[in-house]
Amino acid sequence: MKKKIRNISVLDVRNITPELGSKLGLIKNIGTYITNDESELVLLDVEKKNVGSMIKTNEKLGLSTINGTANFSSEYFKSIEGRVLLTINGKGIVEKGVDPKLFLQKIHSGTVNGVMIIPSDISGVIKSHLAINGKVIEYDYDRTYISQTIELNDDFYFTYFGDKNVAVTTLLAIEPLDMNEFVNTFESIQVISQLVATRENIKLLKPYLKVDQNNIRLVEAPAHFEKGKVEFDQALSFRTADKNLIVDGQLTIKDTVYLDVLGDYKIQANKILCNKADYELVNSYCTKSNVDIRFVEDQPISNYSNLTINKEYLSHIKEKKVLENYGTVEFDLDINDLGNQAILLDIKNYGAIKVPDGIDQSIHELISENYGTINAEEKPSIKADDVLYENMGYLEL
Repeated sequence: MKKKIRNISVLDVRNITPELGSKLGLIKNIGTYITNDESELVLLDVEKKNVGSMIKTNEKLGLSTINGTANFSSEYFKSIEGRVLLTINGKGIVEKGVDPKLFLQKIHSGTVNGVMIIPSDISGVIKSHLAINGKVIEYDYDRTYISQTIELNDDFYFTYFGDKNVAVTTLLAIEPLDMNEFVNTFESIQVISQLVATRENIKLLKPYLKVDQNNIRLVEAPAHFEKGKVEFDQALSFRTADKNLIVDGQLTIKDTVYLDVLGDYKIQANKILCNKADYELVNSYCTKSNVDIRFVEDQPISNYSNLTINKEYLSHIKEKKVLENYGTVEFDLDINDLGNQAILLDIKNYGAIKVPDGIDQSIHELISENYGTINAEEKPSIKADDVLYENMGYLEL
């Protein structure tokens, strides 16, 4: 019986022996496959299925895997011995001043699953050597990138000791500005994602800012700013009392009693989630008539970690749903389960989906947006006698 190798993040077959190669029939579900001329001949008759990327080289390569957020400086690259395959699951930030030649000396190739933030002078080199499954953010090469949101106020000026030319993702200029403090702190700011400011402050800051007009959000003072997914609960009501509430993200309003603290002030949010019965009241607090208000009852299944969808899971869902996947979803179903309990209207995939052989086509038909991966996998047998290696981060044969 021929053996299988499956579900390996990085598989290095360059030193495989003809004896071992003759025992293999299938290599499947491989993230990165490293080979050379000799191993290609040994494995010529072995089926390769669902291989993410293939690297053909005789060069000795190390591995560098980062989960989360990492900053890459010149010192980081200089500390690498030899050359490596780089894998980033999360966010990678390349600092200014990294020599493109140094990057090429240390990084053979790699994969980014997430966001890559890079200075403009090294952009072409990085994009050509890394497979980036996600968003790329570029900033001017002569600026220092600051990852956190900057709010221009006295507390910030007092604690800031950084460079004068910077790039930031989000800049808040809501409070009245002390321009003497500002010009003593900064010469220029590049705003990558969003400038949240009053009209008066934008007039004052215009000579010092580099920002796309489409990335400006005008607000009325006084205002309180929140970012991400937030709920209008008692704690938030204390922070936003007698102020306009600005949310860069999703605001959930489950209990409308806390809205009283706003008085005559309003809400700005990318998306608002509330109960259907509260729609008219919530809408009356919004600054725009076309605000995106959605109902709690109609919300999609949103996965950010690991989710297994089986018959038991489906039995608890009473209405048809949209699946938004940002993590890993594994379908433990057969074709009859999928047909008898057709509760999925649509799938938007930004992560990884694993489906058994036999229903992968049915899942593909449900997907309207796919920026991730979809792997069809055989359900393992009880003994799995035909599997030689499986479910490993790195394997060298």
